[in-house]
Amino acid sequence: MFEEIFCLSKDLNRFPKSCKVFCSSYEALDILHNKWLFNEKLHQMEMTAPESYLIETKEDLNLLPLKFPYILKPCYSRAAQKVIQVQNKSQLENISIDPHNPWVAQEWLRGKKFCTYSIANQGKLTAHAVYPLQFSIDDSSCLNFEAIEHSTIEKWVSDFVDKEKFTGQVGFDFIELDDGRLYPIECNPRSTSGLHLFRKDDNLPLAFFDQSPKLIKPKIGFSKQIAIGMLLYGWKTKHPQKTYIQFIKKLLSVEDVIFSRHDLNPFFIQPFIFVTYIIRCLKLRMKIPSMFTFDIDWNGEAHNLQDQINYKLD
Repeated sequence: MFEEIFCLSKDLNRFPKSCKVFCSSYEALDILHNKWLFNEKLHQMEMTAPESYLIETKEDLNLLPLKFPYILKPCYSRAAQKVIQVQNKSQLENISIDPHNPWVAQEWLRGKKFCTYSIANQGKLTAHAVYPLQFSIDDSSCLNFEAIEHSTIEKWVSDFVDKEKFTGQVGFDFIELDDGRLYPIECNPRSTSGLHLFRKDDNLPLAFFDQSPKLIKPKIGFSKQIAIGMLLYGWKTKHPQKTYIQFIKKLLSVEDVIFSRHDLNPFFIQPFIFVTYIIRCLKLRMKIPSMFTFDIDWNGEAHNLQDQINYKLD
């Protein structure tokens, strides 16, 4: 369902030989999940990557050659949590750097944002979806999903999983500049919300077994949304091309991800469940996005991450 794939992959030896676990090795997954190691992987593959620097100490921040503004985020994070858009030095005063989870400073790229969800089997791309970032949490985590065609991104993902001989579910975040250059920002080697774009008629299960004669893709234009997320965060999306009228149209015209005419109860019970979310947030002293994932996050090994980085890059 989320980052528990790292727990499963780390203990593949505990499964009987007759059981096939649909994932790549733990080492491969961890490199893709770690934002610094993924960026280094792109360089090793001679693929375009954003200018990035590993930040392990406050001194590293002071010596950073990047100009303002730039992005600062932990090596391990998800759903835009703890991502900082650094506009000036005053924002860095209270930054706390965990030696087990250093930060990555990355150039601020301006362009169109896209997300993907894909399935690959031993390096072969078997299912693929692309959707633009429209309404989101903090301009990063999608709240509505609309399937589009983007051949350049599809080829990039296909080439990447082929070079990696990747097996499993994987998602990428991209920024496309005005001149057409494509920059992969980060990788999520697990299931992502793009899964909502596939319908029963798409026969997505065939992708896991590589039993479809062609690449499985969702119907272009098909849309879904996380309605409660749209109500809480979507209207705050800052984008010159996003208006409140567009927001209301999306909210009223696109189906919620769990809405079903055959069973309305799960959709209408959400307000009551939301009360338990608020109570849980108060108990954990967390915001809602963090509360949803705190018990299924994977933030690397407990030992010093620098040893891990040196080992994997060697």
